[in-house]
Amino acid sequence: MNEKMDIQTSNKEKRFLPATESFAKARLDNFRSGIKSFQKEHPEVLGATVYGSMIKGDQAKETSDVDAFLYIDKENLPNGEKSKDIDVLESEYRSGFLKSLNISQEEASKYYGDLRPKLLDDQVLNNDINARVEYDNQMKAYKKMLEEKYTYEASDEEKGKLLSQEPQLKNDLAIPGMFHARVGGGIEKYRRLFLDKVNALPDKEMAEKIWKDVCFELKTYEERSDPNKKIEVPQTLNEALRVYHPDLYKSISKKKDEENIFKIKEHLLETFENNEFGEPHIDNPKILDLIAEIEYCTEQGEQKEISIQNWKRGIQKQYEEALKDFKKYNYPGMIYGKGGYDRFMIRDGKVFFKQGEPNPEDPRLKRALELGLKTEAQ
Repeated sequence: MNEKMDIQTSNKEKRFLPATESFAKARLDNFRSGIKSFQKEHPEVLGATVYGSMIKGDQAKETSDVDAFLYIDKENLPNGEKSKDIDVLESEYRSGFLKSLNISQEEASKYYGDLRPKLLDDQVLNNDINARVEYDNQMKAYKKMLEEKYTYEASDEEKGKLLSQEPQLKNDLAIPGMFHARVGGGIEKYRRLFLDKVNALPDKEMAEKIWKDVCFELKTYEERSDPNKKIEVPQTLNEALRVYHPDLYKSISKKKDEENIFKIKEHLLETFENNEFGEPHIDNPKILDLIAEIEYCTEQGEQKEISIQNWKRGIQKQYEEALKDFKKYNYPGMIYGKGGYDRFMIRDGKVFFKQGEPNPEDPRLKRALELGLKTEAQ
C-alpha cells in the first residue's frame, strides 16, 4: 500500500501488510493500478481505502475479496453530474471503475462485492459529526431515563418497552473508512478536514469520544484473526492528528508549549523574586538563562529532534539543582547547548565553548554577553 504508518505494537506487527498470497496479491495489485488509471480519467476520484484480509499479509487467501471504499470528491464533479441523485452517481462510479479493471462480471461480483463508493464534501462530514454528537446526547438522556424508570417495581412489559427505546447510531462506515490503508493521496484532503472539524468542537470530551469511536470501527475491520498479532490504531485525537494531520498537530503542540513556557517563566520568576537570598530576579543570570534555554529548546526541538518531554525534565532538574546549590556558586549549575558547533556551558560567571565557534543567534549566549559574562575556550 502507499499508506505509511509509524505506529507499531511491541511485537512489531505493522498495521498495514499487503497480501502475500500470489492470487490475492495479483488481485490487490490490479485494484491499485486500476485506481490510479481511473483517477486519470476521472480527476474527481480521490482514491480508495482498503481494509479486511487484503491488508493483513498472509491472512489473505486465493479466494479473498477486495474490501474497499471508493471516494469521489463531490465538490469537483463534472457539471453534468452534479444534478444526479447521489445513489445513482455512486452506483455509476462503482460500475465504471469495475469496468475499467477489464474483469468479467462474475469476477467483479465474486471479488468486489464489498466495494463501496462514497461521495464526499464538507456537508457529508458535518452530517456524520452532528449525528455522532446527537447520538451521544440521546444516549445520555436514555440512560437518565432508565435510572428513573427501570426500577424493581417496573413490570417486565414496562422494562421491555424502556429497553426498546435505546437510540441507534446511523453510522456511515465510509467516514471512519477514510482512515484505512489508502490507495491514491486524494483522500488526505477529507481526512484533514474531518480532523479539523472534530478538533474544533467546543466540547473536547465529545471530540475525543468521536475519535475513540472511529478508532474502534477501524480496529474492528483491521484486527488479525490471530489474537497474538495485535495492530495499533491511533488511540487518541492527539495521536490521530500526529499521524494524519501533522501541520495541525505541530500548531497545537507549539501553542501548548508557549502556554507551558509562560507558566514556567511565571513560576521561576516568582520563586527567584521571593527567594530567601534576596537576589532580584531582573539581574539574576540564572533565571534569565533558564528562560532562554526553554525558548531555545522549543525553537530547535523539531530540527534537532529533541523530545519536548526530555527538555522539560532537563529544565526542571537544572532548576532544582540551582535552588539546591544557590549558596555554593555565584552562577550555579551548568547549562549545555543542544548539539554541534554551539555547545557550551556556563559556570561560575563564565561561558565555556565545548567545540568550534558558538552560534551568535543562540539566545542564551546573547543574554550571557549582555550580562557581561566572560567567554573562554575550554
